[in-house]
Amino acid sequence: MTDPGVPTGLRLLAEGRLDHCENVAWDPFAGCAVAGGEDGQLYRIGLDGSVEEACRVPGAFLLGVAVDADGAVIACDVRQGRIHRIDPSGSSEVLGPELPAPNYPALAADGTLYVSLEGRHRGGDGGIVALDASGAATPVPLARPLDFGNALLVEGDHLIVVESDGPRVSRVPRDGGERETLVELPGTVPDGLARDAEGGLWISCYQPNRIVRLAPGGALETIADDVLGWHLPMPTGLCFGGPGLRTVLVACLGGWSLAAIDSPVAGRLPERLAGAEEGT
Repeated sequence: MTDPGVPTGLRLLAEGRLDHCENVAWDPFAGCAVAGGEDGQLYRIGLDGSVEEACRVPGAFLLGVAVDADGAVIACDVRQGRIHRIDPSGSSEVLGPELPAPNYPALAADGTLYVSLEGRHRGGDGGIVALDASGAATPVPLARPLDFGNALLVEGDHLIVVESDGPRVSRVPRDGGERETLVELPGTVPDGLARDAEGGLWISCYQPNRIVRLAPGGALETIADDVLGWHLPMPTGLCFGGPGLRTVLVACLGGWSLAAIDSPVAGRLPERLAGAEEGT
């Protein structure tokens, strides 16, 4: 029986093989997805479902991941409060100081690294820090703290951030101040973000197993709504990848897997990787 809330072509990759995978990024240089694990694993996952454990970071629990312009993976270690840069050979270094519950990294075109800080669930004390090339960390001065900071995008002079306890997606200037609510998502726990080439904002909701798209004009479209959680079990981070950036890859915490969805619209790589599509 076809589930009307699940798009045709949605499939699970590496089912049951990714240890507590919460986020995913596309590596346009290697042509694969990257994701972290609860025991410090860095995974590389092919669109055919193949899995390689590239390395382990001792003592780490890797959450949000991003790929930099040199093909290294930037990973948030929520257990040790560290940001790791893992080069393609698998060797790693720590960037910047210890941080309280770093969740998600995002790189600006100028190389500044922004990191969302979770804060406590229902504590209303999340935030964002900026790390410069020297590793110095400066808090982004927000008019009020985040309601559990999660996925993060850099777009020009602004940051787009998920507030999972909001539940909402907000926009704030990179230099801080008041933030604007882009969309409220009552009855959900939003988690991941990705932007498509038409300006649509894709948002994955850990509960209730849902992916929505916020159109440039503000309309909210449901892409997938998996009531039973069989096809999209607890979706967390997501990204566009594959040839032409036409595949949406979704970390599924409940299935220790990635979901793959064929997209009718091409995706957009994060700002720091703009122009790297030719490497896919």
